Amino acid sequence: MNFQKIKNTMEEIRLLGIRGTCYRILYELKNRTGIKEYLEPIDKDAVDKWRKNLSRDVCLEEVCLENWIKKTKAFFVDSSLDYRRYLKEIRGLEEDKILKAAQNASKGKIRAFSKNLYNYGYPKRWHLNPMRNCSWPRVHYSKVMKYERECGDIKLVWEVNRFGFVFDYVRAYHLTGDSVWCRAFCRDLKSWEEENPYRQGANWSSGQELAIRVLVWIFALFNFCRDKAFSEEDFKRINALMYLHGEHIYNNIDYALRAVHNNHLIGEALALYAIGTYFPWFKHSRKWKETGRNLLENECLKQFYPDGGYCQNSHNYHRLALHYYLWGYRIAELNKEPFSSDVLQIFWRSLELLCANMNMRNGRLPNYGANDGALLNPWTCCDFSDFRPLLSALNYAVNKNKLFVQGPWEEELLWFFGPDALYSPSKKLILKDKSFEVAGLHVLRQSGDNFLAFRCGTIRDRFGQADQLHLDVWWKGLNIAQDPGSYLYNDKTWFHEYFVSTAAHNTVTVNDRSQMLLYRRFKFLYWTKAKLLSFDVDKAGKKEVAGEHYGYERKEGVVHRRKVKVVSDDLFLVTDEIYGRERALKKHKLTLNWLVLDFDYKEIAFDEWKGIKLKTSKGDFYILISAVNKEAKNLSFDLEIIRGKDDRDPRGWISRYYACKEQSLCLNAIIYQKEAKFFTILGNKDAVGDFLRSKEIPL
Repeated sequence: MNFQKIKNTMEEIRLLGIRGTCYRILYELKNRTGIKEYLEPIDKDAVDKWRKNLSRDVCLEEVCLENWIKKTKAFFVDSSLDYRRYLKEIRGLEEDKILKAAQNASKGKIRAFSKNLYNYGYPKRWHLNPMRNCSWPRVHYSKVMKYERECGDIKLVWEVNRFGFVFDYVRAYHLTGDSVWCRAFCRDLKSWEEENPYRQGANWSSGQELAIRVLVWIFALFNFCRDKAFSEEDFKRINALMYLHGEHIYNNIDYALRAVHNNHLIGEALALYAIGTYFPWFKHSRKWKETGRNLLENECLKQFYPDGGYCQNSHNYHRLALHYYLWGYRIAELNKEPFSSDVLQIFWRSLELLCANMNMRNGRLPNYGANDGALLNPWTCCDFSDFRPLLSALNYAVNKNKLFVQGPWEEELLWFFGPDALYSPSKKLILKDKSFEVAGLHVLRQSGDNFLAFRCGTIRDRFGQADQLHLDVWWKGLNIAQDPGSYLYNDKTWFHEYFVSTAAHNTVTVNDRSQMLLYRRFKFLYWTKAKLLSFDVDKAGKKEVAGEHYGYERKEGVVHRRKVKVVSDDLFLVTDEIYGRERALKKHKLTLNWLVLDFDYKEIAFDEWKGIKLKTSKGDFYILISAVNKEAKNLSFDLEIIRGKDDRDPRGWISRYYACKEQSLCLNAIIYQKEAKFFTILGNKDAVGDFLRSKEIPL
């Protein structure tokens, strides 16, 4: 082992801590030596044992469906309520789309990650990766990931096993009153039980996947339990599977607690809390419920920052974590055991941060951080990227009023809070310039759909992407300069490695390096420190933000400083300065990167400026770049313009939906200098022309 590897290993231990490192080593030893398989063997007859009255070993009493309906605790779905009337009143509800999705799902055609339609077959092939048309092996769950190279991205298997399509069954059921959708769910549940023996295969390998499945099954149970097609046998099956899921999550939750500081722990804690609440006759229900609730009210809350940010530095994972908490909050509230006020504080602070970053035109946020397509509640007709359903629910939980005018996002209010929420008064949302220093997110706004989102903040937790000083530009509702997203975690790894890198973000790279070292697939070392230098918004209309990061000091000895200024509604100026210590300076390859929404374009070059004119749906938009040295003399630079072409080159691609990529334009301004300053002007023709004629570039 060379010196650098030793240094990297020590840095990994430092970040994980001694206890975390020891836990992870023991965990891997158990998996690789077969100890885990010996201690928790596959049990192919676990559900059958339950049905043959052996459940007395794990149950305090036997409960039939009729008694469960009479005695069960309150859930946010009222099984006696006719939802058809209220669904019909929701503006923008696409009834035909819901019924079509339910019909497709019943035949095995599933819209995965809210975008691509994949055929998992009929009956569903629960271990199929439809992108590769191959199935994961039925080995012990601890051995599953050994087959990743040949089987592809496991998330394509997990997606159908989350049972998200059941929300379409439920909505179709309420719209039509037809028992066929209840039977479809029961058929899928039976098929899943037969194809997934306890602890065998990919679908027992992740606690969070079990947790999501549990929540969907509980939702389905409360919606279908009174239907004539839902039998005692179906109820026993769901009981048995609930117990096995609860046991498995509880026995393995230490991994999420000690090795994965993120939404996995919240989801698993919520599942234990929910199972313990609605299945209290299980022998271990009280223990599970207390464990889940204790984690939700203590350890899990540490994942949220005091200014509303979230530890995973990802808007999509922030949404997932908040959806988990909304489930827990409503379950606790309805059963008169409310969570502490800390949870409502998290709702309020998160609401402020997410709203500040939202495009009012369509509810989208910058595609910031890792985005694996997770959507816990696909029960509205809104696009996956639309955050208005979540924001509506958070606001109602805190303020008991509506945040937006009528629209399809209100369906989330109906499911979480019932019909009264649909008729509550609405409050006008006013979006303002806002700086969130702990989260490292800063927003300058001109209007609801013209704004800049700037990333600058020291890394505080295990981080997903190397994107310090990245800038998202939104103009007339178009995300002109954007974040790439994630595409795939576990397949076509060159895409994953590129999309998390600095080169894929709207910032500067030095010598083609990232700001941090990607050491493992989901782990960076040498976390970047950054400093917000200014956030100025005054009554005269001045709006600018500036910051710098020190990720390149360790190897290159230089600092990257960026200033972003809103000149007008249609013009933004970005100044990037790369500077360093004199004695350490040498020539570097400096690359200014812009990832731009794909439109027809024309390349432009005049005087010291190079760039493109985009022919957007809202009019022409210009991106022009120039560079100077320390003495303010113009520098010549190369401008590369790359549009995504093939599967081998990840440049010029973006992914707003997991496992789905779209073409984009990648602009790279490249120069070889010790130090340099780049200027980028972004705006429409008139604003850019006026600005250049004014000679207001601050050299």
